[in-house]
Amino acid sequence: MSFPIAVHSIHGLFRKGRLEQLCSGCDVARAEKSWIKTGFAYGSLQWTHAYFQDVAFSPHRHDTYTIGCTEIGVQSFEYRRETWHAMPGDIFVIHPDELHDGRSGDNTAFGYRSFVVSPQDIAAAHGVDWLPFNKQAVTQDPALRLAVLEMLALADTPDRAAKDFAAVDAMVALAGALFQNSDNMRRFRASKSSQIEAVIVQRLHDRLSDAPTQSHRMAQVERDSGLDRFTLARMFKRRFGTSPYRFLIQRRLEVAKDLMRDALPLAHVAAAAGFADQSHFTRQFRATNGLSPGQWRNLYCGNAMVAIGSG
Repeated sequence: MSFPIAVHSIHGLFRKGRLEQLCSGCDVARAEKSWIKTGFAYGSLQWTHAYFQDVAFSPHRHDTYTIGCTEIGVQSFEYRRETWHAMPGDIFVIHPDELHDGRSGDNTAFGYRSFVVSPQDIAAAHGVDWLPFNKQAVTQDPALRLAVLEMLALADTPDRAAKDFAAVDAMVALAGALFQNSDNMRRFRASKSSQIEAVIVQRLHDRLSDAPTQSHRMAQVERDSGLDRFTLARMFKRRFGTSPYRFLIQRRLEVAKDLMRDALPLAHVAAAAGFADQSHFTRQFRATNGLSPGQWRNLYCGNAMVAIGSG
């Protein structure tokens, strides 16, 4: 069951005055049970549409920016030692590697649209080598709100021919709004050493991304890079917003989710995705998603999108 939200292109939303209504709740009908829909939209961008009844997320963290708009109910969460409440129409921004949970703030159902995007894509879209940080986890900032709603509208646009251009425009606008609201204005100065750093950590990033289910030894990574593990970890987090270990776990969990959609036994999923055993897999899954693998599989509603630019 899904929210009966009409499909519009970005330009159609502007033309019909619908962009502000996208997350206002006016098109949302309450469902009888909880569900999640996901789909890849553009590059690292993954769109999510969710509705929850009596579901609470335990503390967890991602290696991406998680940004979205509350559609219905009160979406409450603990984040950076504060309690935040997102009302219908509010924009929320969760930064990479930041611990947070999620629940209803008024003991009724809540729902939202959101997307995740990699830190490196945000930096690249703004043409810099550092990441923005916004202290306000819930905001009504006009520029950021417009950029987020444009990105959410992009998920529904049926015009494939214009999707590549529209996605680039939306990503640039989003990055610009995040940097405009950033509280860490320390600029990363490009230098010969920083260029070398970029090459080294990109190689490690690609190594983990290309073979996430394989066993990666830190001692071998140290020998290959010529750097000690602690320097590598600091450099990696500066570039990608999380540690190499958490990045690797995230990639393994992506493999696991693909296998779980095929209704494979969890023990088989754990082994195939590179985890030591099912118990280890379950702990890591909950630490990243705030739900157990079984809860996540029950909520998952199937892929609702086609990759932008395909076809």
